[in-house]
Amino acid sequence: MTQESKSGGDMTQLLTMRSLNRTLPLLNHYCKTPTMHPWAIYGLLVQLVGELSSFNDMCSFTGEWLDGSSPLLSYDHYRLIDCFTSVKSN
Repeated sequence: MTQESKSGGDMTQLLTMRSLNRTLPLLNHYCKTPTMHPWAIYGLLVQLVGELSSFNDMCSFTGEWLDGSSPLLSYDHYRLIDCFTSVKSN
């Protein structure tokens, strides 16, 4: 591995960690708030999927893979398990 490719990998890792470190404290706060609506939590997770897709050429910001699999579902309060599962599988 060349020094240039190593530093590129380091930068990718740094930016990935920055995305996670920006989002996870707020997610933790949301999860500790008993009156937090699942719509807000879902929105934050979808935003994180979109941001992390920057580091994967195979996944779009909508969470859809190039082969068409595992798209993120639109929020549906009557299908919460399906919605959150779609985020988890991305």
